[in-house]
Amino acid sequence: MEKETDEQLVNYTSCLRSEYRDLERLEVSLDCLDIYIEHRSEKINEYDEMKNPIQEEESSPEAYKRMFIDETRLSVIRAEEYLKQVQAEINSFPTPPELPPTKQLIKISGIVEELSIKKVIGYFDFSEYSTEKARAEEKIKRDNEGASLLLLLQFFAGDAPHARFNDGRRKESQCNYVTGRVDGKAFSGWLRHTNMQVGDYVEIAAMPENNEYRIYAVANPKTRIISTTQNCHFGRKYSNVKEFTVLTGIFYTSIFIFLCLLEFPTLEKFFYALLTIFFLTFTTTFFITRGIKNENRAPGELFEKICNVLEISNGETLNLAKYSRHKIKKIKKTNNQSGYEKVPSAIIQTLDKGSFDVFYYPEKDNANQ
Repeated sequence: MEKETDEQLVNYTSCLRSEYRDLERLEVSLDCLDIYIEHRSEKINEYDEMKNPIQEEESSPEAYKRMFIDETRLSVIRAEEYLKQVQAEINSFPTPPELPPTKQLIKISGIVEELSIKKVIGYFDFSEYSTEKARAEEKIKRDNEGASLLLLLQFFAGDAPHARFNDGRRKESQCNYVTGRVDGKAFSGWLRHTNMQVGDYVEIAAMPENNEYRIYAVANPKTRIISTTQNCHFGRKYSNVKEFTVLTGIFYTSIFIFLCLLEFPTLEKFFYALLTIFFLTFTTTFFITRGIKNENRAPGELFEKICNVLEISNGETLNLAKYSRHKIKKIKKTNNQSGYEKVPSAIIQTLDKGSFDVFYYPEKDNANQ
């Protein structure tokens, strides 16, 4: 099909040109195309009923109107083609994952015989876990109550109100929906990313469902690389208290040093300032880490189940991102400066962005690193 020139159709079909398919955008596009076709079909019908064959040849305005209607007919035909494409995308869109799994996870392993990967938008925030929905709604309510109080304080202080409310919108994630077959067993599932290929020997954490398997993680024992469900890469007891304590301590100390440049404190004020810094540092760290642990409760539990199935030790305290960074530093140290050559490209690309799409996972005796 030729390049689209109708600006409205270009906007309505942008979901078909996106690298990652988004079900919500596809459904909105479907509604817009329906309205577009209905509205322009009405114009065509009105013209067909009212046109005068004699005036059509003689009147210049009528000729222009006929040209417009002819173009409208063509745009309706193109819109109907787009509508079919969008409907086909919706019909083939994968079903959302079951979070948490409703059945016990098991391990299946073998050679990948078939593989298909589709890039899609999914939702994997902790509130997507059915056991966490009520708590997520309560959190949104608390956030909004806090925002209301902040607005009130800003008003009485004479500041322009700028507190932001939590609208409860779901956080999108770019994912790979994977379908395939390993040793005759059909599987499908949502992964953050995957570099799995046909011919690889893999171990999969999966939930049996009918004659298929819903997957939540895929590990390659040879390369020690694992792909997991989005937002599911560290256990519930993983603690980053030390990092947050250092960061918040530096933040409050920087503020204190700046204030000292304006007015040098007495010894007594300096002592009280230190007490205040310690109090604020540990209080801020406590609330931040508690919030992170609460939000990671359900994904962390799923991660621990994955580790148990795939026989990865210390799943409760393991953080795959932290372990992967440690592993890459070790590779670079034991090799020359081009140590990246032994690191798979999928890890290099995401490491350069400061995050990971796939991870290294440890041997049994190295899980605490």
